[in-house]
Amino acid sequence: MNKAEKVILSSGIQLSFKQGDYLYRKGQHPDYVFYIKDGSVELRDGLKEAVVLKNKRYFLGLEEMLLEKDHPYSVKVLEHSIFLIFEKSLIDALIHEHTDIRRYFMMSICNQIDERNTVFE
Repeated sequence: MNKAEKVILSSGIQLSFKQGDYLYRKGQHPDYVFYIKDGSVELRDGLKEAVVLKNKRYFLGLEEMLLEKDHPYSVKVLEHSIFLIFEKSLIDALIHEHTDIRRYFMMSICNQIDERNTVFE
């Protein structure tokens, strides 16, 4: 784990969600970014086959929040899972105060877009 990631993750609020909970639904405006710390979720856009992320350290909603666009898919919790939650104001502050965090988020978004395009094609 690099320095930027340590700063980011130490800033989140840890919450647990139970099986069947939705972190957000397709079309909702993003209020929070979620980081999967432990557990699994299903991403479903309603058009293609669902994508399951299991025990994968992954930011959900980051791209939508930064680009101020609605969520393109719903995220449903598949088992008891632990997430770190980040408010938009915190993400904005981290990006403006730390060049390395800005770079880290940009790389995360690029990797997620590439991954998503591969899965949802």
